[in-house]
Amino acid sequence: TVNLGGSFGMADLGTLHRSGGTVNLTGTLDLGGGTLGLDATTGVWVMNGGTLRNGTVDLLDAIRLFFVNGTLDGMTVNGDLDLTTVYGSFATILNGLVLNGTAFLGSQTNTTAYAYLNFAGSQALSGSGQVVFGRNACNSVRVRDPGNTLTNRILIHGHSGQVGYAPAC
Repeated sequence: TVNLGGSFGMADLGTLHRSGGTVNLTGTLDLGGGTLGLDATTGVWVMNGGTLRNGTVDLLDAIRLFFVNGTLDGMTVNGDLDLTTVYGSFATILNGLVLNGTAFLGSQTNTTAYAYLNFAGSQALSGSGQVVFGRNACNSVRVRDPGNTLTNRILIHGHSGQVGYAPAC
């Protein structure tokens, strides 16, 4: 397991070739307007308390970005977000999210696993992607604070979930 902690940029990251194990983002990676490409060589990354900021993530070779919990701050994601494996996993969104892939919230088979996209402040969810709810009614695309708004421009659907201001389950 490799834990990427602290605050760093793309130049600090260097080249990462993974041949097994897990890469956890526990710190803050500021892309500085650049692109982070994750593929079969870099392997899967897990957002485990970390933040991706100011850029684009390209997910190639059927790689998904997995979440225990983490923050996407001013990000474009070209690929899939997986919030299905941990009970109560979440992604906090700051400064909007452009999603060109699918955000899977909660398990399609396990009714106890739920997840949410937590929008902090008024912002937009846009792109060519979609959000798919799993089987737990606590799945949500939510605005964290009352009085804030979410401008939604993508398809949100699935088995069970909610959209709008909602307290965490």
